[in-house]
Parts: sequence; C-alpha cells; structure tokens
Amino acid sequence: MTREECKNAPLILQSFITLQNQIEYQEDCYDFSSTFHQLAQDSDDPTIARICFLMGDLCSMMLVPQSQSEPFGAMVKWHDGHRSAILDDFITEELDFFEQILPECKAYQIKARIADVLWTLKRGKAIDFVKIAIENYQNYPLSQETIHDSSNTWQRAIILASTTHQSIENLTNLILEHIKNTSSQDNFYLMHLVEILDVAKLQREDMEMIVIHLEKIAQQFKEQKLYNQSTRYYQCALKWARKLQNKELCYKLLYEIGFSFYQNALAQPYEFQSTSDYENALQTFRQIPKKYRDTDNINTLIAEIERKIPESNQIALEYMQRMETKIDTKEMVEYSEKAVSNQPKFKTLHIFANLIHIPTKEYFKKQAQEHIQQFPIQHLFSGVHINHDGRTIAKTPSIDLAESLTDDHDALFPTMVQNYQNYIELTAKAYIAPALFQLLLEHRITKEDLYHICDNSTLIPKERIDIWVEGLWLGFELNFLVAIHLLIPQIEHFVRSQLKVRGAKTTIIDKEGIEIEQGLSTLLDKEDVQLFLDDSLLFELHVLLTKPLGYNFRNNLAHGLSEVGELNSYPTAYVWWLCLKLVVNNNSFDFTQGDEY
Repeated sequence: MTREECKNAPLILQSFITLQNQIEYQEDCYDFSSTFHQLAQDSDDPTIARICFLMGDLCSMMLVPQSQSEPFGAMVKWHDGHRSAILDDFITEELDFFEQILPECKAYQIKARIADVLWTLKRGKAIDFVKIAIENYQNYPLSQETIHDSSNTWQRAIILASTTHQSIENLTNLILEHIKNTSSQDNFYLMHLVEILDVAKLQREDMEMIVIHLEKIAQQFKEQKLYNQSTRYYQCALKWARKLQNKELCYKLLYEIGFSFYQNALAQPYEFQSTSDYENALQTFRQIPKKYRDTDNINTLIAEIERKIPESNQIALEYMQRMETKIDTKEMVEYSEKAVSNQPKFKTLHIFANLIHIPTKEYFKKQAQEHIQQFPIQHLFSGVHINHDGRTIAKTPSIDLAESLTDDHDALFPTMVQNYQNYIELTAKAYIAPALFQLLLEHRITKEDLYHICDNSTLIPKERIDIWVEGLWLGFELNFLVAIHLLIPQIEHFVRSQLKVRGAKTTIIDKEGIEIEQGLSTLLDKEDVQLFLDDSLLFELHVLLTKPLGYNFRNNLAHGLSEVGELNSYPTAYVWWLCLKLVVNNNSFDFTQGDEY
C-alpha cells in the first residue's frame, strides 16, 4: 500500500499495540525505520499502513543531540530538493497519537524518541516528556559494541537534564565509572565515553581524572608502538587540559603529541609515507612557546623535522605516476559507483577523495595551445566577458598567431580556463556526484567521523576544526550552497597563515594608517605562495576562487553576487570535494583502520 492510499486512515491505539508485537528488537531507533516502512508497503490495512509509515518517519530522523530547536533532522536530502522526514512534517493529529501510544510503547529507543519529539514541539508544561526521554535514553547500553549508537543518546539525555535544571550526576557518574575501567585493550572506546561528557559541566576533580586516564592509555599505546592511537589519546587529553586551563600540562601534552607524530613518521616503511606525520609534528611543536622549548630537545627536533620534510616530499615525487584514461560518460559513472562500493566507511572516504586524477596546469596549457592552433580564427580578435547580471567582468586580448604561445600566459589563460571549466563540469557530473550518492547509500557520514579526520589534518588549525567539520558535513548533506560559504574563507585563512609563517607580509596600511588584511586574490599572486602550493593547485584556486574569467566564487560570495543556481551546481560540488581531498590527503589519520573508532 502507498502512503497516498492510506493518508486519511484513522490512527488507532489498539492497532499500534498489535503492530508492535510484530516488530523485532533493533539496537538503534533508526534501525526500526526500514522495518516499519516495509510493513507499511506490505499491509493491506490502511490503518496499519498509515501507522507504519508514521512510525517509520519518526524513527528515520537523525538525532542532533546538541541542537535546542532542531534536535532531529532529515537523514537524507536529495539533490532535487526532496528529503526524509523532519519534525515539522508531523501534524497535530499525529502528535496526539504519539502522546496516546507513549505509555504502551515497549521499545525504549522508540519511547525515548517519542518523548523527546513531544517535548521539543510542545515544551512548556510538557516536562514529564523530558523525564521519560532521559530515562529511556539511559537504557542505551554503554558497551564497547554499542557505543556508536549510544553516545548521541547519552549526550542528549545530559543536555535535556541540564536544559530543564535537573541533576546530571546520575548520568555523568555512570559514564565516569566506565571511564575508570577502560584500558588500551578497548582501543578507542574510552574516547567515545569522554566525548559524551563534552556537553556536561563536570567538577574539576572529575576533569583531572579524565586527563590522567587519557594520558595513561596514551602511554600504553606508545609503549606498544601504536603511535596513531597514542596520538589520538594525547590530543583528547589536551582538549580536557585546556578546559582545566592548565598551561604547563597543555605544553607537556603538546610535546607528547608532536613526538608521537615524529615517531610514527620514523616508523613508516617508506620515507615518502612520512611527510604528513612530519608536518603534523612540526605544527604541534610550534604551538609550544619558545621559553618552554628548552627541555626535551624540542628545538633540535624542530630543526630535524624541517630538514626531513623536503627530503620526504622529493622522494614522494619519484613514486607518483600519472594515469590518463579515455572513457565515455556511462563508463565514468559506473567506475565511480563501483570504486566506492562495498568498502569500510573510512576507506571509502579516502577512495572518494582520490577518485580522479586532476590534470596539471601544464596539461591545460598544452591543451590550450593545441586548441588555438586547431581553431585559430576564434582567437584573432579580443573578447569581452559579460556576467549573468550584465557586468563586463573581463577582457581577453587577441593573439598574434605568428608568435610562439609557449610562455604567453596571458594569451593562453582564457582558453586554459575554458578547458578547465569543461573538465570541472564533466568531472563533477560523471565522477563526483555518482560516487557521492553511492557512498551515502552505503554509509552514514557523521560530524564525529569528519572530526577524526579534520583533527589530524595538517591544513587545519585546532581552533578551526569545527568550521571545517561543519562545511564538509554539509556537503555530505548535499547542501553545497552553505558548505562553500564556510569552506572558502577557511582556504583563504590557510593561505594567509602559511604566508605569515614564511615571513610574507599579508597586510597593507591605508592612508589613514589602518592596517588591512589583503584578500585571497592578492595573496595567491605573492611569490611566497609557491613555497607551499604547487603550480597546478594554485591554478585551480585562481580559476575556482579569484579570477573573473573563472568561477570567482570567493569574490562573488564576499560581495553577495552569486545566485542560488550558481551555489547549488556541479562546480560548487567540485570545490567542496577539492576541500575534502586536501584535508584527506594532508592527514595522519589511518583510513584503513579508521573504522575501529
């Protein structure tokens, strides 16, 4: 039976009671959703079908524990604007039905969900719903096997209790007891437990206990030469040490993190695999103030790492191979979908980020030269480029075909840009989009997943991890419009920060004596930028972000010139994917073992 055929059927309590006896136990609320929807489609009874569709929608929503007004979001959003259920979809009759079935509900996962939905939408005197939600959220077991499903629900319970001025000690004390009983044999279980408490206001002694235990587990991993695990635990300990505002402890932990990265780099079987760990170590050691670097030979380590990074990069170049294939669109789509199918989540993310080989700047240059030689008449006259709003945004010169085009960048650049834009459109449509939809069909990408990746990226300062996580996550929600609003300024910040580290001046002083930061267009034209961006990536950033002949996303966004259609397009999907690629490929995260988190 379809949803349309049963939309006016009555919602009857007894029908739900009969129905729930047919439902098998599931570990998470979301797991009930597909069961309910299947029962709805198989049922010939309109009442049963409507109840099943309704319960399926209720269970399908994604829990966002820290949101005050939208704690339940759509699990899936499609590119055509359609989505799965959200809170605002439920009408008054359906909310009344939820309230009616709440006392009869047997599954604590569904009971917690109903109570939380009723509290969120009714508030006020609906305090009893909060208590029911908290009580049933606590039924999610805090075992190592179930922590993935339980962490969000326990966080939600803590937030609900805090918001309604109820005691959280019975919640936090139980988690603290679990923390005390963990060891390195539990792998990343302790980190999940600690992350639940991020939303709780703890006593200082409890926070100190957490830091001590995290350090202890990190040391155990270090002794086992499991440097990836030890680094993660030291990083988690640092976060809690910062909450304690203990500077001495923070500097000690920064050293341990940096040294773990360094040890992991030395442990790699091939030198070219060590670059990202060396860069992470260097970035970490530099966070320690100079007056605290006298101990532990930190300055010596910094000098050693600065020497090793160029050597490692040079070796990496020798291992790179360029692969070019010529296939039709159908084969491209099939290749993309197959590439990301039937793999663990984090390995799939790594494959997705490296799905295609991006041609070099020299490739587009050669392609432009060949195009001009093949179609010379198109380039005999200068051109004017007009934007969609009627503005003249650029002019291109005519080309003297009698002269060599080998080094004439200004003459070649417009054709290079056009060819690059054609490449972007085809790549995003035939590779990135199909692979993304296939990835989302098989995996749920959470902010927690992306946090693990961003936290280990050499591109991302620690204080900006949350922004990168949000921007990348929105891409997996297919919301590229908002994603690039968040990510493009972070690219600019990265470029500016790298220039400053190398001593380049990134500001100008105006006639009033005010020092002003220069924009990305100017920063990308500085000579020092080539010290950390290769020619090909620099060309891409110019075309994507700053050149009027290109997409010019950075400047159009900054000045409010972009239309909605431009911001929900294949090129914006490509910008988002490129950001993901940069984060993933400049990273010490072990994508082959990441699914153990």
